[in-house]
Amino acid sequence: MKLKRILLVVPSARFEFIDPPLGLNYLKAALDHSGLSVTTKIIDLNRQDNFQKIILEYNPNIIGVSVTQPLTFQAINIAIQAKAISKKIILVAGGPQPTITPAEFLEHYDVVVRGEGEQTLVRLVKTLDRAAWESIHGISYQKDGSIKHNASRELVDNIDLIHFPSIENLIDYKEYKFEQQQLAPMITSRGCPYNCIFCAKEVFGHKTRSRTPVNIIAEMKQIHLAKGINTFQFRDDTFTFHRERVIEFCGRLVTEGHQFTWLCNTRADLLDQNLIKYMHKAGCRRISLGVETGDQNLLDILKKNIRIEQVLRATDWAHLQGIKVKYFLMIGIPGQTEKSVQETKKLIRIGKPDEIYCSIFLPLPGTYAWQNQKNLGVKFLFDQDNILEWEKIYYQSNLDYTEAPSPIETDLMSSDDIIKFRKEIFETFYESRK
Repeated sequence: MKLKRILLVVPSARFEFIDPPLGLNYLKAALDHSGLSVTTKIIDLNRQDNFQKIILEYNPNIIGVSVTQPLTFQAINIAIQAKAISKKIILVAGGPQPTITPAEFLEHYDVVVRGEGEQTLVRLVKTLDRAAWESIHGISYQKDGSIKHNASRELVDNIDLIHFPSIENLIDYKEYKFEQQQLAPMITSRGCPYNCIFCAKEVFGHKTRSRTPVNIIAEMKQIHLAKGINTFQFRDDTFTFHRERVIEFCGRLVTEGHQFTWLCNTRADLLDQNLIKYMHKAGCRRISLGVETGDQNLLDILKKNIRIEQVLRATDWAHLQGIKVKYFLMIGIPGQTEKSVQETKKLIRIGKPDEIYCSIFLPLPGTYAWQNQKNLGVKFLFDQDNILEWEKIYYQSNLDYTEAPSPIETDLMSSDDIIKFRKEIFETFYESRK
């Protein structure tokens, strides 16, 4: 059987990009364990250049690109470069943005993988015959001049069955650190049942599917033995969604004597004092919370379903155990005023988070906020249909970049107001750390 060569590509980004490509590593592992006659290579164009030379040397049959909205233009440019070298290469787009807007990508790509990609990509690689694509669930493609959307693929219910992601390239991301220790990213659950208006869940869905503690620890041990890494970042949106799972996980780490440390993301209402004690004893050293604002009315607009007092209690409990707390905050939220910003600053002074991340509220395709931007009083200050603009706009919205204008304004805040108040939030944080 002729060897098939698969090239998986991370598009280059304007903003700092130091994270290992976890999603592509999952795809590589699926192909490596598929039994197919394939060789799979991952390239990160943030770290490597001369894409054309890479294609010529590797001569891939398939190029797969994982795409978020800000990287749409870069992904399309990848397709144009690849097709200029060989029109025989099958180009596959996957990830959040192609899942939401497949037609946008099918102008340049041969096929879009919608939703979770591991099983779908393996099926696609089994045959390069386009005539057989009709039987593959979870893909969109063009046929006879029109776009075909095959039935969606069922999500994998037992995600313990998904192969651990490839760890070959972890050594290339030594700068991905927490307190001078290299991090290994992990996902221990998929999906989120909450309805925050700024979040889209087309890839992993609304149902939370969790890996078992035994399975999680097995991956941690594999990474530690192969790469010597002891610190892990769990990227789940809500790591503590299943409380008993976390307790079992922590108990096993302690009983088995592992000296691992780890970080997680969760919600303030999914924490309690005893749970945090278990987590600290088992090596948890930072909890990141989606706080967004100190104004309860705005939390309700965002459909967060949390209370300010829950945020403060969770922060206090974590600090009592010596666990650091990071707040994810937003500015430019619909309905936000200067008074609302003062409430956020008050929350920072009282809670004293160890880190904050303050982004500008930016509706993304597929979200409730995108579909209802006018009703929410949000106005884009750039051409939202221009894919050339999105990477720059995302950069301005998400980094501590206070000199650039805000890409949005609201009924109650101008672009200048948003930047001014964002700067004040950071200044309040720095003052609270003195």
